[in-house]
Parts: sequence; C-alpha cells; structure tokens
Amino acid sequence: MYKLVNKSTGEIATYSSEPIAFGGPWGASDVDGNPLYEWVDLSSDEKYLLEQEKRIKKSLILSELSSLDYKCLKFVDGEITAEEYEPIKGRRMSLRGLYNLVDAAETLADLEAILL
Repeated sequence: MYKLVNKSTGEIATYSSEPIAFGGPWGASDVDGNPLYEWVDLSSDEKYLLEQEKRIKKSLILSELSSLDYKCLKFVDGEITAEEYEPIKGRRMSLRGLYNLVDAAETLADLEAILL
C-alpha cells in the first residue's frame, strides 16, 4: 500500500501499488524543480501497521464474542444453568478486557504483548 502526498497542500491519495510511470500531476514540480508529490510506502509506516494489527486482533476477539452469543441467549432463556454459564461469562468478560487493551495500544510492541 502506498500513499501519494502533495507536499504543498498536504493532500493524500492511497494506492495499492506505486505507478510505474509518473505521468499527470505525479511528476509535477515547483518553480525550483522540487517534486510536489512524494510516494510513501505505508508498509513501513508504524502507525499504519499498528492500525492494521489492531483491526485484525479486534476482529478475532469480536468473532469469538459472537460465537458465544448463543450461549448467553440459552442462559437468558433458562436452557442452561448459572453454573454452566459461569465459564462462558468469564470468557466474555476476558474478551471485552482484551478488546479494550488492543484498542488502547499505542505501539506495535504494546500490541504484540497482548496475547489472545
């Protein structure tokens, strides 16, 4: 993933790959001959990577929470006992706590320390 940044306006466009030919505005220069646009490889951008990893971990957590929803409904409907529901309730609480930790992570190191 790449982004094209207009150095004078700060305008950003995101592309899945860097174009081979710099035609159109991409090759534009200012009066001193300096390029107006700069390609930035987002895969090296820690903030971008952090957000991608957060999305992945959150998705895994939400998926497991969703898979436990039916057991909550069974408990509410009286189909399983409080004793049977207790471990499920504990796991759901744990997953919500993990989700909040993932959401609050500010660096990749913080995020990698969170074990699912």
